[in-house]
Amino acid sequence: MNQSIESHEPTPEFLAHMEWQIETALRRESRLSMPVGGGRPRFRAALIVVVAVAIGAVAGVASGRVQDARQRDALSESMQAQEALARARVELAQTAFQETRRRFEVGTVDRESLMAAERDLRAMETALARIHLDLEEFA
Repeated sequence: MNQSIESHEPTPEFLAHMEWQIETALRRESRLSMPVGGGRPRFRAALIVVVAVAIGAVAGVASGRVQDARQRDALSESMQAQEALARARVELAQTAFQETRRRFEVGTVDRESLMAAERDLRAMETALARIHLDLEEFA
């Protein structure tokens, strides 16, 4: 009887194979039991797209503001140049009016020439005043 019990004892090859199967089964179970992150990569991708769009929008707005500031600076410089030119024209018109008035007083020019010089002076002063208003409105 003793031999029949021993005949039911596993052989070393059987034990090695059984151990290998148990290890393989445990490995499969541990791999398959890990949660699969199917939603996570999609969420990350969507989040990356949203962040990229937001960064692009911010960059676009910033670029627009820089461009607006440049345009404002260029317009301001242009208006200041116009003001300087208008001031010079007013000074020239004043000089011309004073010269025409002296000539009128001496009698070398008629009243129409004096009035024309005065009209030119008033027109230049009006243009300068208009530029001043534009500058105040712009600032």
